[in-house]
Amino acid sequence: VYVFFSEVSLPGSLAVDYMQEFNTLQRIGKSDLPEDEKNKHRMMNSIKQLLVSAESIRKLVLLKNSKALTFDNIIYQLQEKFYLYESKHLNLSKDNIPISLLAKFVLASLKKLDRELTDNDFHGLHKYLSDEYKQRVEHMDNIIFRTKTKLLSCLDNLKRNQAILLDTVEKSAKQKKINQIYKFIEETVLPICITTPKSRSHIKADPKDMKIKLVDQKECPHERFSFINELTNPVFFRASEPKKGKKQSPPHSRNSSVFFDGHCDKINIFVETFGSLEEVRDVCRTGKDTYGVNEALQIYVNSLMTLARNSPHFVGYSEEDFVDMREEIDKYISRRLYHKVFPKEATREDALFKAKVDTLKKIDLEHLGVAPSFRIEELFDHTAKILSQLEIAFSHLDKLEFLQETARTLVNIVYLATGKTDPDTESLMPLYIKSLMKVDPDRIYSNIYFIKTL
Repeated sequence: VYVFFSEVSLPGSLAVDYMQEFNTLQRIGKSDLPEDEKNKHRMMNSIKQLLVSAESIRKLVLLKNSKALTFDNIIYQLQEKFYLYESKHLNLSKDNIPISLLAKFVLASLKKLDRELTDNDFHGLHKYLSDEYKQRVEHMDNIIFRTKTKLLSCLDNLKRNQAILLDTVEKSAKQKKINQIYKFIEETVLPICITTPKSRSHIKADPKDMKIKLVDQKECPHERFSFINELTNPVFFRASEPKKGKKQSPPHSRNSSVFFDGHCDKINIFVETFGSLEEVRDVCRTGKDTYGVNEALQIYVNSLMTLARNSPHFVGYSEEDFVDMREEIDKYISRRLYHKVFPKEATREDALFKAKVDTLKKIDLEHLGVAPSFRIEELFDHTAKILSQLEIAFSHLDKLEFLQETARTLVNIVYLATGKTDPDTESLMPLYIKSLMKVDPDRIYSNIYFIKTL
């Protein structure tokens, strides 16, 4: 039973540990026990080796009336029945002692046992072996437990390493796609014309139309009326046609939208031109998109996406891949517009909000109406760390993600403190205020308007 269990059911390393226990039994050769005790242990070891041998157990069932036999009679039959068989089929060695020879040694040793072990058909011997067996099982349980712990730890490490590897592969594949997308949009020619209320004022446009317009250059009003404008309005001229004798600055460096036709073929020119518009900067300062800045950007992104869907570079892309592509294009444009349209200094609304936050610094959690279960400063430190990333993110989508992560963290704080999974505004508002007090943001309104605009 021992051998079968160890060889069939256990991992290799554990089987080795067990077999060392089973084969070694008691190392008595180098012990300091008296000679009588040594002989006793040798005999006990032989009995255990004989009785728990899988081969012996299989052959014992062949004995007739084995239940009626005494212990020494069973061993005697083992000695007699398997002598000829084993002498022909087994190679004698240190680790492969024939059962008949082992049984002969046990029979001889039984005669030397004390009476307390041999009386009542070896009842004392049975008790001794049973106690020793229990100790051995307990010891084996410890070995099994330690081995299982090692195996589970190895399995956990394998899963963790597999997850890291898969994550690395996914990130590498995603970055490869992003690089392909960036290369495509930077090389793609998309001829459009940007017009503003100011630039359209010279071409008989509707004066009530205050939106920024993006049109194909083939339908560009500058193309249709350029000849008339040059004759009737010498102030208006094409940005691509510098005055004679003067080096002309690029369109995006002009102070007024009137002085350029807004023609863009590549995305880098679009970002420079669009970001130079005073209308776009005004929306980022005030948060009031009266000029349709967001709508104009979406038109441009939609045009790029149409070209991408028809491009051979993205054959086989799924709808999910195109959704990710649109997000990357949004981020690409947003990061580049940030340096052109995000207010260089704090706006009036930023300063007023910061002043309000400063007045609250002397107020503690109790005054804010925060329940005692929420008054854990370390949790708000964690929330503040997330919210502070808002100031250093360049993309409007990245900024929005940090705001959303802050909200999720506060909801989790409520859950930890109360067990509520759907907290109301009344529970969250004091936590938001405390988080803002921790961060003390300088440009909160500018960041929110930037997110809304793009």
